Amino acid sequence: MLNPATVRERRLRKTKAQLIDEIDTLEAAHKSSAPLRAKANDRYLAKQELADLARFPSENPNPVLRVMPDGAVLYANDAAIAVNGLLKGRKKSALARDLASVVAEASRTAEVLETEFESVDRVFAFSIAAVTGETYTNIYGRDITDHRRAEEERRSAEARLRDAIGIMTDGFAVYDSEGRLVHCNNSFRDIHQYSQADTEPGVATYDSLGQVDAAKGALGRQLLSFAQRLVQLRQAGSTETIEFIGDRILERRQSATREGGILSVQTDITERKRAEEALRENEERFRDMAEIASDWIWELDADLKFSYLSDGYFRVTGRSPEDIIGKQLAAMRPGTHGEEWTEHLEGVRKHLPFSGFEWSHKRRDGSIMWISSSAKPIFDDDGTFKGYRGVGRDITERKRAEEELAEKEAQLRVALTHMPGGMMLLDRDLNYVLFNAQYSELYEYPDGLVRVGGSIRGAWRYRADRGVKLERLRVRY
Repeated sequence: MLNPATVRERRLRKTKAQLIDEIDTLEAAHKSSAPLRAKANDRYLAKQELADLARFPSENPNPVLRVMPDGAVLYANDAAIAVNGLLKGRKKSALARDLASVVAEASRTAEVLETEFESVDRVFAFSIAAVTGETYTNIYGRDITDHRRAEEERRSAEARLRDAIGIMTDGFAVYDSEGRLVHCNNSFRDIHQYSQADTEPGVATYDSLGQVDAAKGALGRQLLSFAQRLVQLRQAGSTETIEFIGDRILERRQSATREGGILSVQTDITERKRAEEALRENEERFRDMAEIASDWIWELDADLKFSYLSDGYFRVTGRSPEDIIGKQLAAMRPGTHGEEWTEHLEGVRKHLPFSGFEWSHKRRDGSIMWISSSAKPIFDDDGTFKGYRGVGRDITERKRAEEELAEKEAQLRVALTHMPGGMMLLDRDLNYVLFNAQYSELYEYPDGLVRVGGSIRGAWRYRADRGVKLERLRVRY
């Protein structure tokens, strides 16, 4: 097998022989009239051309070629010869058809053209430049396979992030440095009651959505322009505000991006606030709840092992990536509710989607927290299961509030049960909230007449039907 140096030398001698043949033809055509000085000049040009070829970068690790407008190859270095499918013919003397058409165009337009060429598992980018005053064209290539793969990985990561954002219960929106909306999820539209037209990416802006909110009577929000808000965020780092849109209560968290845009996350906290108000109305037995939703993104592979977890999980649990990444989902044993966890795992093994699954989990310090998880299974184009993508949320404070409310209500019921007389508690609509057995016995009400949520008017009608005079009801709000 010939070594590369021998191959280059033979190719150079072949090119030199071709040039000498062209010179001999030129001399024959002008033999009778061309002066000797012209012949010498032609020979000098041929030698110069040969010297140029000799200086051509044969040691360049990237493909380099010199071709004629019809695709005939004058020169190709070893890197170009090694590109599968680039050169055609038994002697590799013709350029691939797709690339040859670009060469023809570059020769015709005298412009530098860029094109790509796929060779089995490699991708090359070629710059094609016609040489001024010459008939040939130079081609310079570079291997962009790694760059292409990096781009594909980036797009895959973006798709994964968009999928996760799409199933978030929080509203998510990001704006570019000009204040234009880049992306938002459906929760963002639902929370603000925006239409698709209101949130068209590239058309909708931070300011235009602010005007939509103002038209709907949004309260609790400073209607700052995008520029004013960006200055504020750069000074503060990030902010949290409460907004009221219609009968909904939103928590909005914003921060400035490195590119000069704004990242905005909204959480619908209406039910939480209503729960807090109910707690205050029940003799102010409970303190205010201050929960900041902290969603995190997670991913399982086809073996149901954790392949990705965002920082939010590690922040609230105190754990490190080494504790979780590569571990089976089944190893995440909950602190309580083992039967529910077992049923949940069975659904996951069947590749079923789930939403709002609540389970207890031990932090690194041993304390118990509650997590709400939602996810969907991921399949490839052939229907092969690839894993899960989902989002988790810390709901510990909500769970504690529910337990505290249940405990207080139980205490109140015990107190009512041991009271010597009958007592009942009504809401503003005169519906029963609480009552003790003595109350029903005192008025001899039949079973089922007095019930939580039922109206006292039914009891009044029962007594009136029996000729019992109704006493004046003393109501204290």
